[in-house]
Parts: sequence; structure tokens; C-alpha cells
Amino acid sequence: MLPQTDHGYKWGFQNLCTPAQSASILSAPGVSAPGAPAAVPGPPTQNIQLSPVSDIFPPWSWIQNNLPADFVHTNPITQVVTTSPVFQITNVTQPGHIFGGQVVTAVTPSGPFSYVNSQGSGNGNWPILNNILGSLFFGGRNLAMALVCGSKGAGDPNGAPPHTPL
Repeated sequence: MLPQTDHGYKWGFQNLCTPAQSASILSAPGVSAPGAPAAVPGPPTQNIQLSPVSDIFPPWSWIQNNLPADFVHTNPITQVVTTSPVFQITNVTQPGHIFGGQVVTAVTPSGPFSYVNSQGSGNGNWPILNNILGSLFFGGRNLAMALVCGSKGAGDPNGAPPHTPL
């Protein structure tokens, strides 16, 4: 067993989407967390089974057969989505998740546009891997939103941004 170690990362980007457009993108299946269903405001959604870490590795059997056991199981979380005072998604790991902690993503109005920030923190066996994968997924998603919402017409409050998986 590896020692439990603290980890943390933070990624925020201004984008040209309205706060409602940013919330819509973040709520799409697979966007609020890897493999998560659509994010829905209301009471906490428990026992969401996220994709295993092994999904990011090539499917070659010699790699998959030699990954640590922590890498090959689904990762349960509880997800809480609130809409006031700002739209926010909080993913909290449950026992059995490869990483321990939470990720909070908030959409803050910035004039007619929005600022999307994700902050991960916690304690677990794979802190460096957590920071790398968390930064790649959540930071990469936020950057992709800034780029998508910056494309022609995406920032138009009367139009919808391209709604494709990020």
C-alpha cells in the first residue's frame, strides 16, 4: 500500500459563453467527470461509476495485464450540482475510488460571459498521478470550453455554442 499524500490542482479560464451556456456544456454526459452521466441539479447523485484509469492506456494486453489493481476498477463518486449563487458541480470520491478527495467546478459570471474554474484537492495513494490526470481532464476541459466558446458565434448570447463532447 502506498502512503496517503495530499494533492491539489486548480485550472480556470475566461470564456465567451454566457454562464448558462457554460453550465449546459458542463452538464453534458462525460463532461462533468470521465464517464459520468449528465449532471443534474438537485439532491446529491450517489454511486456514479466513473471510467477506470486503465481506459487512458493503450488496450494492448501486455500493458493492461500489468497495471496496478487500482487502475482497472470503476471509480465511484457522489456528485452535487447547485445553481445558486453560481452554477457549481462538486464531485466527491467514495471508498474504492483510485483518488481520494473532491473536484469543485464553478461557473462565475464575468460581464455577459463566464469564468470556469475547477479545483481538485484531497489525500490519496497516487497524488502525482491525480494532479496530472485531474489537470489533463478538468483543466483541459476548461481550456477546450474557452476555445469552443471563443469560436465564431459561440459567444453570442442569442445563440448556442457548438455542443460537442470535449
